Amino acid sequence: MKSIIISILALVLAIFIFIPGTALAVKEQKNSNVGGSHQVWFEAENFDSRDSNKGYKLAKAEAKLPIPANTSGDAITDVAGSDAIWLRYDFDISKAGGKAGTWYFWGRVISPNNQSDFLWVLGDNGKVIPTAKPADIDQARDRVLEETVGPDYGWIKTDHSEGHTKKLQDGKNTMVLFWRQSDNTVLFDVFMWANDPKYVPTDDDYKKASLTTAVKPLDKLSTTWGEMKKGF
Repeated sequence: MKSIIISILALVLAIFIFIPGTALAVKEQKNSNVGGSHQVWFEAENFDSRDSNKGYKLAKAEAKLPIPANTSGDAITDVAGSDAIWLRYDFDISKAGGKAGTWYFWGRVISPNNQSDFLWVLGDNGKVIPTAKPADIDQARDRVLEETVGPDYGWIKTDHSEGHTKKLQDGKNTMVLFWRQSDNTVLFDVFMWANDPKYVPTDDDYKKASLTTAVKPLDKLSTTWGEMKKGF
């Protein structure tokens, strides 16, 4: 009987690993439909993964930096600028009622010296998620968040930087931020995607957006395993 239980558990685990969509998404995605368009919001510290060197760090919890009182949670800063550092975020535009097409990326940031980074998006930039900065990442095509803003946070998109305009896919999408210029004077607080080029995000819109909490595969597995054990 014990061997049967172990075999079933292994099978269930395999199913949850390989079923599309069971991968973790950003821990707390917020969604809104201001002005009849669609917006997806998530805090910068809620990344899904980062490089092993952890060059991008939680500004307060890890880098021990003072951050403004109006920061939403913690923020992200860069303490080891190099081509090897990155942050990955998985998000779902369908939760905001959005569909595939052209979307626009914004950040609530502090950047006192006009320092930008690179934005890579699965499907728009390539078909395989990179674990190192791609050789073909392009300054004009992929540069984002290049604007001087501070000492307080500001929402920036940088009109001259094409990197803010990307083609997103239906449902789940993946974006990766790669280092270009940022350092520990830069703070990333909240990121936002919108499908309306005229929409300009505000702090109030973010606060009013509805919360979507990602479901963890292990939570699902725990529930399923508990139900299965009742049958033995």
